[in-house]
Amino acid sequence: MKIKPEYLIGFFIISALFIFSYVHIMPFIIVGCGILAAIFFILFVEKEDFDFLFSLFFISFFIRLIAATFIYEYRLFNGKWEFFGDGHAYIYNGNAIADIWVAGFRNFGYISNYILGVSGSGTLSFYDFWNAFILFFNERNAISLAYVNSLAGSFAIIFIYYMAKQLYDKKAAKIAAFLMAFWPSLFIWSVQNFKEPIAILLIVALFWAVLKIKVKFRFYLLFAVIFLSMALKEFRGVGFFIFYVVALPISIVVQLFNKNKIVFMFISIITITAIILFINYTRHNLLNLIMFAPGKTENFPLLQWIYERRLERAYGNTALLTSFNISNPLSVISFISMALLTGCFGPFPWQSISFAQMAVIPEMMVYYLFIPAIFLGIKYLFKNKINEGSIIVIFVIAMMTLLAIIEGNLGTLFRHRAMVLPFLFILAAIGISDSKITKKTAI
Repeated sequence: MKIKPEYLIGFFIISALFIFSYVHIMPFIIVGCGILAAIFFILFVEKEDFDFLFSLFFISFFIRLIAATFIYEYRLFNGKWEFFGDGHAYIYNGNAIADIWVAGFRNFGYISNYILGVSGSGTLSFYDFWNAFILFFNERNAISLAYVNSLAGSFAIIFIYYMAKQLYDKKAAKIAAFLMAFWPSLFIWSVQNFKEPIAILLIVALFWAVLKIKVKFRFYLLFAVIFLSMALKEFRGVGFFIFYVVALPISIVVQLFNKNKIVFMFISIITITAIILFINYTRHNLLNLIMFAPGKTENFPLLQWIYERRLERAYGNTALLTSFNISNPLSVISFISMALLTGCFGPFPWQSISFAQMAVIPEMMVYYLFIPAIFLGIKYLFKNKINEGSIIVIFVIAMMTLLAIIEGNLGTLFRHRAMVLPFLFILAAIGISDSKITKKTAI
């Protein structure tokens, strides 16, 4: 296998860019390690896909690095913070944590209490410590955080490609990988200091490992699942929750039912009996758990509590569905219907007020065009690859539903929905590749 000359040229261009722009070596190390990791992984999995996959990864990574560098330098030159929105708050908290480490303090409780008192965002999460870790070893060179996210956003392309190829074919894999590489919102977030790029990389890598295990068990895949699950729990706990509490158990039930209905019925009877006995034994505790909720109402205490927590994040001109009174069945049905509609298809063009909101209109128009293909992809998986594909479909539905109900801010909902987008790309790519029009054109 020979490395193409254009790869080497691009590598030296990137190297020169970092050498002339920064005195620190960490950004260069991130780039070099990222490229080597991509080469190793692609060759380790399937050598035949190397030319296309590494080319797409390299181009995507290169463009992200250029964009991250330009935005970072432009904002500093104009006297602004390095990154947009929460990106700067994470750096502020990360630097504060790194200062405490330098001073010799390692106690987590002490650090948490101190940082919460001076936090730039008013909160403290694992991602703040992730920022601190990179800044600590990089002499506070914040651009490295954008380069790490650029690498994460580009590396996720590889896993999307392999999943789409396993579920359908190379054509679908190329479509899904291309969408993953250049989807506007994912691209923008991957050149900023947000959680999304790393969280997306972890969840798609976790799904890739699980789908591979469904075909053929390997110990290295099991270790990958354990590591990725632990990391995902810290970076995006909601993704971990939906995967292990909803998507994986239901997909196992679907696979078991599809393979052996008698065994499925036997296990179902045992499981239902165990659940009934458990509920009967702990019915008083369960009743107290359901009924305990601040501001509870007579009819729907738990839903009212969820709605009140949702309203805590509903602020500004992006506040979402704040006028419902969850106290009767009609209001509940109306709220859930509107929440699901907005959660799956928002923001709508008529909801755009600011420039940032109007900027996502073109992306949403393209998103709407892919919806028929997404449903075709779901239809294909349930008809032909239900054992492998059911976990993706269930995850998409469960995550969309949860985000729609708990997110009270349209901007936050739009950003957190990024956890679902990679799987929608796979479904859309399968739908496009399997459609009658595409097949006739190919013939």
